Amino acid sequence: MTIKRILLAHGGLEDQQVGLATALELARQFEAEVEVFHAITDSRDAVAFVGEGMTSAMIEGVIAMAEKDAAERRVRARKYFDEARSSAAPELQGRLEFVEHVGREDELVGAHGRMFDLIVAARPSGETSASKQLTLEAALQETGRPVLIVGASKPKIADARIAIFWNGSVESCKAITAALPFLRVASGVVLFSVNVSADNGLTAADAVRYLAAHGITATHKEIDEGGRATGDALIDKAQQCGAELLVMGAFTHSRLRRLIFGAVTGAVIEGSPIAALMIH
Repeated sequence: MTIKRILLAHGGLEDQQVGLATALELARQFEAEVEVFHAITDSRDAVAFVGEGMTSAMIEGVIAMAEKDAAERRVRARKYFDEARSSAAPELQGRLEFVEHVGREDELVGAHGRMFDLIVAARPSGETSASKQLTLEAALQETGRPVLIVGASKPKIADARIAIFWNGSVESCKAITAALPFLRVASGVVLFSVNVSADNGLTAADAVRYLAAHGITATHKEIDEGGRATGDALIDKAQQCGAELLVMGAFTHSRLRRLIFGAVTGAVIEGSPIAALMIH
């Protein structure tokens, strides 16, 4: 797999600047194009969130506030992009594009993101965590594309130490394939597994062998959960080995199994300080 088209949704928020900086670094590293898109929402959608018994004047006030907020975000998103583009190397500037689409950001990402090799998304946090969560879930569940989830700091791309969480699922196998461009320029790769059953004929050794065929040397380590949730144990082990990027499949179990046994995907998205590359 190669990375030639990268998508980043930017809502004009300050904490999305890390995602923008990461997308530009990826474009430089992989000689890729970046599309930064801003979703222009219909202010009338805000009416859906008003309470019963509100007067028409109050509803108009809510719409006016939504329009003002949307206009300010639109200006900021363009400003952030222009500043990032002007500071980029000349050979990179021509591969950066800012576009606007009308609609809900999560719905646009879910459809538009299917024609990109990689989607960069911010880890949900702060006052806008709910909207970021919707966008992230749409990217993961609707596009079939790998999603790089970044937090408060820009992750290291070249010469990074990478941890892979592998459980033999289709998603974890797809994650390894999607991560090959990152793995090829990594300084070290550790493959973690937790009680992987060989019922489907796959073992961790198969994953290590697959990576070796692509010129990537990986060390396999079994995770001892020690009574903890799998997600928490994985995050601890990844930090202990100095990982700067975590690669894993997303939502590898049914909703019922996630409710019973806990969700590794959710634990990593919400609680990991390490950037994560996921695919569903």
